[in-house]
Amino acid sequence: ALPDGPAANHAEVLAAGEQAKPRFSALIRGILHRL
Repeated sequence: ALPDGPAANHAEVLAAGEQAKPRFSALIRGILHRL
């Protein structure tokens, strides 16, 4: 577990964002296809 604090929290947010990118771009592509 990371120590509590802004830096550790920022690292966690960045890691979560990296994992969510493929799902997010796939979602955007699906929305664009429906337009």
